[in-house]
Amino acid sequence: MAIAEARVGTTCKETQVAADDLAAAVKADDPDRIRRAVRAWTELLRATPDEAEETAFADALTPLVAHVHRKVRQAVAEAAEVVPTAAFDALLRVLHTDGDHYVRAAIETTARRRAIRRRARTRAGTEEKVLADLLAEIEKKGKGTRRLAQRAVRRGTENFTLKLHHEVSKIATPLEYSLNRLRSHVAQPTLDRAALARDVAVAWDRYRYLWAILEGAREVTRTVVPRFEELALLPVVEEVRTQLALRLGERGDRLAFEVEVAPSLTLEAHRSGLLQALQNFAQNAVEAYREDAPRLEVRVGARTLRAGSQTEITVVDRGCGMTESKCDSLFVPFGSRKPGGTGVGLLIARSRIEEVHGGTLTFESALGVGTTVKVLLPSRQVGR
Repeated sequence: MAIAEARVGTTCKETQVAADDLAAAVKADDPDRIRRAVRAWTELLRATPDEAEETAFADALTPLVAHVHRKVRQAVAEAAEVVPTAAFDALLRVLHTDGDHYVRAAIETTARRRAIRRRARTRAGTEEKVLADLLAEIEKKGKGTRRLAQRAVRRGTENFTLKLHHEVSKIATPLEYSLNRLRSHVAQPTLDRAALARDVAVAWDRYRYLWAILEGAREVTRTVVPRFEELALLPVVEEVRTQLALRLGERGDRLAFEVEVAPSLTLEAHRSGLLQALQNFAQNAVEAYREDAPRLEVRVGARTLRAGSQTEITVVDRGCGMTESKCDSLFVPFGSRKPGGTGVGLLIARSRIEEVHGGTLTFESALGVGTTVKVLLPSRQVGR
């Protein structure tokens, strides 16, 4: 009866199929089939949360808490992660006193996961929620795996912090030297205005570079909450060209920026994130040429793949190119050796492509030939 009532409340076709499968499994009284059906419905709700469907799922689970088979009750305990709070509390009261150790452990684990999510929402901590979700998925493979993941997170954080400290120290020490020189100038009975102006300019440049490093570090670690919209790609690429020419200043006269993007090509994207990534790739492309290069060739192209379900964007230059080992170190924080470079631009671009858009990023390069950046994005951001 409860299964039939749950079917009335479902609206999604896939959820209706999941409800039918669970009803059939319960009718056949097949424990393994029930477990599979419960887990399939759980995964659907994880992918596309919906309050009405979660309530329907809770109604379907309720009669199963008293099932004679332990594995069915354990599956219910694990699935309780996606039901509404009131329904979860009711399931928790029953399963917390279950006679089987595995069932009690399963509902306690589910309660911890829900608590982590609740704390993350209360603190508005998107990063904490993402990390909690990842750790919850890893925990399914064993507590040892979770501990290894936590160690990896700690090591990654420590490594980034050490590199940041190293970069800041490299600027802070010369900045201190510049300030001491300024203090000496001020202490003199007569001011050498030319020398003072030079030292002020040096200190100012170092100060700006220091802030560029700190701003870059913040941007790398910032979580972007995307707002996807239907975009024509061509205007975005044209804006990349305009901004690049402005940044190049006098060198902008040598810019040969070719665009091979159809006006009709559209995709769902977070505009500012995609623009930021493409601007970074275009900037890197012109920096691949010698300072005295007579022509700065950059070509941006785009096409659709897999019957329009994917969009491939390429940024190509004919600059100096890179060795294989250099390509492998592109995403090392603060690893840039370019004058004035902070070494975090590509980290930010990769974050916008992979984490925000769910895409992929690859580099192909050869010394003396040039570099091709390939960005592959889903054309539609369903469920992201």
